[in-house]
Amino acid sequence: MPRLPEQEVYRVRLQFQLEQVVVSGGRGRMWTAVVEGVCRDFLQQLQILSDCEYDACEPSDQSFPRQATSFQEHVSHLEARLVSILRGTLDECCLPSAAVKVVNMFGPLLQRPAIRDQLRPQLSRLVELVLKELDQVRALVKSKSKKDVSSKFRTSPAVTLRWTQQLMLRAHNVLHNFQTVQHLCPESSEAVRHKFQKIADLLLDIRSSVRQEWSRQLDRDAAAVLQLPLIQQQQSLLGIPCGQKLEALLSDLKQAGWEKDLELRPQAADILKCRRDIGKSYLSLTNIVASYNEVVGGALPVELPLIRDGLEEQRGSLLELRNDTWTSQGHVTRRGFGQSPPRRSLKAKQPPCSESFVIPDASRYELNRSRERAGIHEMIEKKRRSLDVFFASVNEARANMDTMHAITQSWAGLPLLHRSGHFLERGGATEESYTRVREDGEQVVRLTADNSVLYGVRDQSSPVWLVYLDHVDQMVQDGVLQMLLHSLNFLSQNMTPTSFGGALLQVSLQLQLTGSVFDPSLTSDLTEVLKSFIADIHAAAALPPRVSAARRGNYQEALREDAELTALEKEVMLRLQEANEEAERLRADLDRFSPLWQSHKRSVMDDFLKYGRHLDEGEEDVDEAPPKLADFQREIHALQKQLREVNELEDYYLVHGWLQVDLQPFKDALRLFINNWISLYTQHLLKLVRQSMSRRSVDDDDDEAEKSSARHFPLTETIMLLETVNVEVPELTTLLQS
Repeated sequence: MPRLPEQEVYRVRLQFQLEQVVVSGGRGRMWTAVVEGVCRDFLQQLQILSDCEYDACEPSDQSFPRQATSFQEHVSHLEARLVSILRGTLDECCLPSAAVKVVNMFGPLLQRPAIRDQLRPQLSRLVELVLKELDQVRALVKSKSKKDVSSKFRTSPAVTLRWTQQLMLRAHNVLHNFQTVQHLCPESSEAVRHKFQKIADLLLDIRSSVRQEWSRQLDRDAAAVLQLPLIQQQQSLLGIPCGQKLEALLSDLKQAGWEKDLELRPQAADILKCRRDIGKSYLSLTNIVASYNEVVGGALPVELPLIRDGLEEQRGSLLELRNDTWTSQGHVTRRGFGQSPPRRSLKAKQPPCSESFVIPDASRYELNRSRERAGIHEMIEKKRRSLDVFFASVNEARANMDTMHAITQSWAGLPLLHRSGHFLERGGATEESYTRVREDGEQVVRLTADNSVLYGVRDQSSPVWLVYLDHVDQMVQDGVLQMLLHSLNFLSQNMTPTSFGGALLQVSLQLQLTGSVFDPSLTSDLTEVLKSFIADIHAAAALPPRVSAARRGNYQEALREDAELTALEKEVMLRLQEANEEAERLRADLDRFSPLWQSHKRSVMDDFLKYGRHLDEGEEDVDEAPPKLADFQREIHALQKQLREVNELEDYYLVHGWLQVDLQPFKDALRLFINNWISLYTQHLLKLVRQSMSRRSVDDDDDEAEKSSARHFPLTETIMLLETVNVEVPELTTLLQS
């Protein structure tokens, strides 16, 4: 039988290196498991073959040939399984790069003709994927060209070059992937290379066209920028006419510097070479113009005359740049000063100097441009330093003005009225507010003096400075006015029935010989108290020192006739009058108890003992009817009812939402009067009881004792009546003890 050469076994072993194969994709785990099974079976058969014992000297020993034949059969079976795996994995690949990875992964196996011949359809499909990918790249290139022709919005050259570079890289990757497997399908190599070459030529044509057009456009933009002045006047402000164009040009040149094969024309190349210096000078010039416009645009009408001379000086200095361009040399050379050197490439080397060391024309041109750029930058920096000094002074003066404005605005929240406990009280926090207003006013004066130095005011009596002082003075006066209005509004708003702000002032209702009176008096004393609070509010206006030199008197005098303040004061006094009327109605309502203190006790008692009741005023010709015990009981019960009514009165009443009336002194006096009236009746009854008991003998029985009375009052009922008002009969206690 034929023998299996050892070289063939080694070759098969090298082709079946499947231990590290890992298939990715949707069913990658399944294919990987199948490959691992094939690998295990192959290694098992290889181990069986290696373990076969065979005596080469014995012709009759056929064990190894039989084993070799079995090994070849198993290898053929494994080849069929691997073909099935490769077909499945290649059919699942949608991109040529993925298919190439699979082919490279199983590359040694594809050297076996039995496997390669069965995978012809899959390899043909791989070639189709490669050609399809190249067709997609070509279609993208053509669609881009048509879009640029038909659309009025064209892509920037830098973006187009980046885009073509990416397409070239994509096509090159497709070709490179195909080249790794082209030995498996050599008949398709020429078609793939031909299609790739068409794409490469098309992209190169586009890139060449874009570079040329971009170079011309950059040169036109550079020429336009170099023809514009550095600065120009826009009404009262300044502007940079080439600002946006220069920014766009510098940005384009920065991108152009990344293109190694882009040839720039002289003017664009010159700007690219000094792009950093021009950018630095442009940034300084932008800051200069912004600072100047900020000074002019933010100037107050009263401030503008003070800085007019400085502004004219700075404007005149800056407007000198109107005749200069980015290639001008200082103030000497004007726009359109000279001829540009011939066109050159960025990548071209500089011509070497001759042996006599004479500077060539191109080198002399570069040297002149370098000097010009240095002169422009130095000139701009000099003007920037000058403007910075002026700008710093104006900004400091404006910061002082902002501080003064903030100070005067903060006065509106100062408490000029102080609550002590639940009521308004003079002093305390009001004095703290006075101190702050006084110190703030002094600070305003100091800041105004500092501004006179910052503005360079030499004559303190100059009209422009006096107008500025009047402006600051009016600002202080407005702040003082808001401070007064705030406090008066507090009074006015808290003196209404619907304010719910609590009591502001308190009076007490007292009972004197002349009747019930308020303390302090509503008509005089309380009015004076309220006026004193209003005077304290107005006194704060006299604390800040006057800023204006032309206006006389303090701010209190200036605001004396202010309509808002006058209206608020009248409103406050009206609230006081309404509270007085409501308080008087309360007092009149309590005058229903006036008989208690107005009636003469002795005469009232005499009438009661004579007629059994109180006689009305003017009542005459009344029959005498001495009082009975029930009459005494009626009068005492009436007085007790009044006492309960007095006790039910509130201790404090809030009148008109802000004036608190203390009724406790009045209630105490009423209780005293009522108790005195009750005592008048009880003392008379007690006197009768004592007289009755003194006439009764000790041996009399109880029935005789009950019948004995000066006016025939039942003794027991009389004593019980006295006990209802907590009046004890000492004689009865002694009698009971005996």
